[in-house]
Amino acid sequence: MLGIRSAWKDDLQSTAAEMVYGEPLRLPGEFLAKTTPETSTTSQFVQQLRQHVRQLQPVHGTRHGERTPFIFKDLATTSQVFVRHDGPKGPLQQPYDGPFKVVSRAEKTFVVCIRGKNVKIAINRLKPAYVVADLDDYNTNDERSIEIQQTPIVPEHPATLPTLPPPVDGTDIPWVSCLPNLLARGVASSVFLGRCPADE
Repeated sequence: MLGIRSAWKDDLQSTAAEMVYGEPLRLPGEFLAKTTPETSTTSQFVQQLRQHVRQLQPVHGTRHGERTPFIFKDLATTSQVFVRHDGPKGPLQQPYDGPFKVVSRAEKTFVVCIRGKNVKIAINRLKPAYVVADLDDYNTNDERSIEIQQTPIVPEHPATLPTLPPPVDGTDIPWVSCLPNLLARGVASSVFLGRCPADE
């Protein structure tokens, strides 16, 4: 269709595209530069190809599969670390082993004492261990010790024992001997009346 609209017509002295758009259409062949006739020989072409290949520079490719490992900031100061278990895990097995003591540090590896042996482990498998310090490290001076003073508790309203009334007939009441009977029977009024329940 593009060729038909761009074809010259003698009866119209124009093309169909010029009559519609007012200007000729630009054909795809006009976008390409005109090539000069080939005058070079095969040896010259090979020499130019070699020179062109020498000027090529490799392009840095992007690696989307690599991940930046996460490094704990406390690894630089911690004295003990946990080691990640990357092998096959058993049932109810913890993901990290340890804690183990750090012997030395490098940029990407740590030397860790595991069961009496120094093992070099990559830093991306380590996690700092936050352990409680020994009690010997704390200062046990008297200034830091807290003394607990026990103060006696004094009741606000102290209980007062009732006083026995004097006997009615003027004789002493043997209330000491009657006390077991009073406690057993729950009789309290007999003491105040001056009579012993055993005498009744």
